[in-house]
Amino acid sequence: MAFKKKFKDKLKVNIVTFLYCLYILPLDKSLKWQVFKKSDYEGPSLFAVWHGNQFANLSVEKSKRNKHNLLISPSNDGDTIANVSKFLGYSLIRGSIKRRGAEAAREIISSLESGKNVSYTVDGPKGPIYKIKPGIIRLAQMSGVPIVPFVSTSKNYIELPSWDKYNLPMYFDTCIAMYGEPIHIPKELTEEQTKNYQQEIEERMFDLKYELEEMLGKNDLTPEVGI
Repeated sequence: MAFKKKFKDKLKVNIVTFLYCLYILPLDKSLKWQVFKKSDYEGPSLFAVWHGNQFANLSVEKSKRNKHNLLISPSNDGDTIANVSKFLGYSLIRGSIKRRGAEAAREIISSLESGKNVSYTVDGPKGPIYKIKPGIIRLAQMSGVPIVPFVSTSKNYIELPSWDKYNLPMYFDTCIAMYGEPIHIPKELTEEQTKNYQQEIEERMFDLKYELEEMLGKNDLTPEVGI
């Protein structure tokens, strides 16, 4: 019985992976990206990304995606996302709060120490939407690597009816992404100071979001700093 369920789960993952790839691989090739940076910092980073804005990761150049780690849940749904992400060229770390949390944290820190980046969904896995959780603060403390707010938007996108208002750009869409100023987190923090940093990250991400939306509306798409 267990073998039969495992086989069905794997078959489902493979079918859904195939369907996702039919959609996202051509999308990835068709998008027209402009990328902006608020800083010339080039070291390893913890990229703070909203759960519903994960398509920002598609702005990373294909030649650099093997150094751009995505943290993905070790669930059946996560298996599908992981498979698709591999086709897109990203490196992966599997883990969540409930499963492989400690192991994933060690892999994240090791990856950052080796000079790679990690994209971290700061309001995941189930919200509340846009509210920064303390996990990214702790990882920055342990690794000594700064947190970099990372936001994107596009001219035309579909907003899914999910808790995170997940948005997907349309084929051949004009998209822009922006990396904020790096936020360096001290090794020692009080609970109140941790909450202050959570608030600061949230505010900076919203500032970037509003700036990008204004730029897109004005068609002001000359990169400040090329990457």
